[in-house]
Amino acid sequence: MKKLRITVLLIFTNLLLVLSYNSCSADKDEMTPPPSGNDCENVTAKFSSQIFPLIQTKCALPECHSTASQTGGFHLTNYAEISARASAINNAVQSGIMPKTGSLTNQEKLMIKCWVQSGAKND
Repeated sequence: MKKLRITVLLIFTNLLLVLSYNSCSADKDEMTPPPSGNDCENVTAKFSSQIFPLIQTKCALPECHSTASQTGGFHLTNYAEISARASAINNAVQSGIMPKTGSLTNQEKLMIKCWVQSGAKND
């Protein structure tokens, strides 16, 4: 009888582990490793259509790096401000320090990385 209880307990425990693992709804992009190496060979990141909108929605928030912010240290509201800090932005994003609110997908991190590596052009 004791062996039966242990067997049932083990089966139940394994079932719970399987169910809890499968119930995690991790985004496929979050499961891929962060960008590294020469990932930018096939990525063209444009400031006006990709980088600027991303910075505006994830970084230039009223509580962070907007003109209304008193806590962000600096503003990220136009090309001059963003390009002047392109390398620092990339480092903070790749390390996960930024953004403080929310997160970026690996694809968004890759776009920033590739834009900076390509010279942080205003295109």
